[in-house]
Amino acid sequence: MERSVFNQLTAAAENREGMREIEKIKENYKKEIEKAVHVLIDKCRKKNVQMSDEELDKEFDKMWSETLEKLSFSEPKTSSVFTNVSHCLRLNLSHRGSHACELLSQKSLQDCGKEPFKYKPEGNYKKGLKQSQMMFFVFGSLKELADSIIDACTQFVSETVKRKNNYTDTYIQEILHIIDEKLQNNQDVKTDTKFEVSLKQHICGFAAREFQKMHEDFIQANDPYRCLMKNKEKFHDDFIDAFHERDQCQKKAEEFTNQCLKPAVEDFISWFLGPDITGEMLTCEQFSTRMSFQYSVLRDLLSKDDFENYVSYIDSYEKYIKSWILNKIVEHFSTGSVSEFEDRHLQSCIRSINDAINKAKRGETDDMKTFVEDICKELGDKLVISQDALGAFMMLNNADKKQFADWLTVSVNEMEQDLRKEFKNVSFEMKLQHLHVQPLNELFNRLVGCANSVHSAKLPVMQEE
Repeated sequence: MERSVFNQLTAAAENREGMREIEKIKENYKKEIEKAVHVLIDKCRKKNVQMSDEELDKEFDKMWSETLEKLSFSEPKTSSVFTNVSHCLRLNLSHRGSHACELLSQKSLQDCGKEPFKYKPEGNYKKGLKQSQMMFFVFGSLKELADSIIDACTQFVSETVKRKNNYTDTYIQEILHIIDEKLQNNQDVKTDTKFEVSLKQHICGFAAREFQKMHEDFIQANDPYRCLMKNKEKFHDDFIDAFHERDQCQKKAEEFTNQCLKPAVEDFISWFLGPDITGEMLTCEQFSTRMSFQYSVLRDLLSKDDFENYVSYIDSYEKYIKSWILNKIVEHFSTGSVSEFEDRHLQSCIRSINDAINKAKRGETDDMKTFVEDICKELGDKLVISQDALGAFMMLNNADKKQFADWLTVSVNEMEQDLRKEFKNVSFEMKLQHLHVQPLNELFNRLVGCANSVHSAKLPVMQEE
């Protein structure tokens, strides 16, 4: 657990460090656009003629093009994830000696992981057994072990990619640790250097391919030029409102709520829902202890008395157990009891937001920017507000502090009702897919742990039955 937490913190710190420079560039570009818009407003007003929206649109587009030409945009650069992964893999296998190094050199990592994993053991088989019989047991054990390791690593890759962060070597190091740990825990299955190298090449190949795409998507999504262009229409609308001196209070309150607060609340609930579901399942007798869990699994297996289930349990124990746990989670929460957790966290967020608004109201300054910053600072320990969304919201914001605060309270109450409706319209299975902490993994790790030791201990229980 300590290693896992340390790796997550390291990855988060490296990603944060990389984002600092990007955010600084974005902020500078935003300031240049905002300055240009203010100059354009003054220029249009000095004409002392009534300008139509069409004329204002043309002036804005002209200003936009001229400002972008002055800004120095550089083409976003991507790194070769395959190169980094290959380096980490060689370091990981360095203790295996020259044979492992030679095996690694025989195949490019870019060509690995494209097809299902296949491995043919070499060497002589034990005398007294037919070769075909020995091959059956060797292939079966190795295949089960390889499938188990590949499933665990595929799941880690999938969960990592869903976070949409930039690539860091910490991710591939975690994958290599998962492989080493599972090989260490299954020493009864005889493996050799060739098997370990082939398996690690296969897993690192498909992982590097997914991480390369994740890295490129991250670079594109955070490209300062693309971010500016994405917000062009919003800058335009704010320019029109500012030129006509329209009251922005209600509009800005709704914008701040929907673009800044709502995503942060949804993310907060998603973070805490996983541990809530895990804790609820642990109160059930079936999940209370490892012994109760194993007993429940075996009793269910015997009561159904289905041949395919027996084959699945024996051939792919880990996969069977995870499927069984998932079915029990879905069955337990099919009544909609998860909404109680959602509602509790939603109410907690709304209280914190309203408290932050009221505290910021009591501030001495009437400056709108300071007012919003005070709200965000007060919520900082609980809600993570997107800096991109906040920066776009603050553009040309001339709303009155008091009126904005009143409209913001109204918008937050509306957001609470909207989120309740949205939660009801999303199936429990869909909610599970988007949780940051997966109850399935938590329960499996707590109640199964080393699958090898549990698997070897199951026969006495079956004999008692």
